[in-house]
Amino acid sequence: MKVLGIGESVIDEISVIAGQGDVVATSRDAGGPVLVALLTLAKLGADCTFITTLGNDEGGEYIRGLLSAQAVNLEARGHDASKVNLIIVDEPTGAREKLHSSVEYDPIADLEPAFLQEFDAIIMDRHERQAFYEVKQHMSARTVLVIDPSTELSAFTLDMMNQANCPIVPLETLAQIEGPGTVQEAVEALHRLCGKPVVVTLGEFGSLVYDGAEAVVVPGVQVRVVNALGAGDVYRAAFAYGQLQGWALVECARYANVAAALQCEMMGNAADVPARSDIERALVRTTFRDHDAEALEACYNQLRRDYLPLALTH
Repeated sequence: MKVLGIGESVIDEISVIAGQGDVVATSRDAGGPVLVALLTLAKLGADCTFITTLGNDEGGEYIRGLLSAQAVNLEARGHDASKVNLIIVDEPTGAREKLHSSVEYDPIADLEPAFLQEFDAIIMDRHERQAFYEVKQHMSARTVLVIDPSTELSAFTLDMMNQANCPIVPLETLAQIEGPGTVQEAVEALHRLCGKPVVVTLGEFGSLVYDGAEAVVVPGVQVRVVNALGAGDVYRAAFAYGQLQGWALVECARYANVAAALQCEMMGNAADVPARSDIERALVRTTFRDHDAEALEACYNQLRRDYLPLALTH
């Protein structure tokens, strides 16, 4: 299993805030959607290569050390400074607020076409647009493309979804589609835009798989959320692992739900991703939530009030 990742690497400065506004815990870790996903896949046994930009400073050295410890091959572009994001985590809920770094990197580009065709899977985030279009042009037809559009819904991220084998988006993405009044209607609308099966991560509710005929909610896992940072990245990695094993989409989603739930129990981000043995044990002993369709719809409707819906056609 050869996996290539192309995307952003950052340092996360994490502060956990109690109900009265007091800082009750702090930590420092590495982050970035592709970085976290590759570390997860490496622990699942994949041969991983990462193309990213790293600071020529202590933060960059920390990230290099994490990757080296998991035998992830690194092809790094250098920069004077690391990107440092400030993450504020609400202790009671695990909800987070992110203050992004002001450091900017040059785009990753000029990838060797023959090199791109070596991989069974390629994982990309929305930060490397130029690299995405090079991958789109040159990757092998057999390659599984995994994309992370975050919560962005735009012409570009829709293009990413159209290229991915099975787009995975958060519920916030559905909430931005103008028109649909229910989760079912929204996922049907997204399926029409993408033209392929789609997966929606639902937080505590688990995830939803829609293949164009049936929408299946795969229940979430009962855990005490310490920090949800990186859970979506771990989910994508675990789901991609299932795809590469030839599993059905619902089976991939169940495995990914458990992996993401384990990540939520940890304080950190990249340094705390679960191992295969952790996931396999949790699959046996875990308690799945009963699906609460009414609560899910209420959550979706609140997100629709929080986001400005967009009129999109494709």
